[in-house]
Amino acid sequence: MNFICFILLICAAVNFALAYYVFRRRHSRAVHFAFAAVVFAIALWHLANFGVAATVNLDVLAIVGRLAFSAGIAVSTGFLFFTWYFPELGHRPAGKSVQATVISIGAIMAIISCTSLVQKEVVFTAVVKQPVFGPLHPLYVAYM
Repeated sequence: MNFICFILLICAAVNFALAYYVFRRRHSRAVHFAFAAVVFAIALWHLANFGVAATVNLDVLAIVGRLAFSAGIAVSTGFLFFTWYFPELGHRPAGKSVQATVISIGAIMAIISCTSLVQKEVVFTAVVKQPVFGPLHPLYVAYM
């Protein structure tokens, strides 16, 4: 295991622990639940990036690369929710219909990110692993 893989695993473990702690401590409050969801999504993103860094098989690399894109969508959607609830004092969250719309769009984008429409494949170059983007990658970038 190289240094980058080690750091990604440590970051994932710390973020999973933080999300668990915040969720167990006060999951009944919306701001804590939203923060725990963002940190959990970041932990998933670290874990997916660990998979990208540690994998050499091209088929597995394409799968974990797509999962990293999907986790990125979860981070951005969760962060949007967190900004609606933080700070708590004097801050009104978005209406339920807006929240449902954002969740629906985020879920659709996360599903699309798991297909070859956002990332076709990953190729090895002389120095790095390089993703080959699909036709809907500009939509992914616009959502982010």
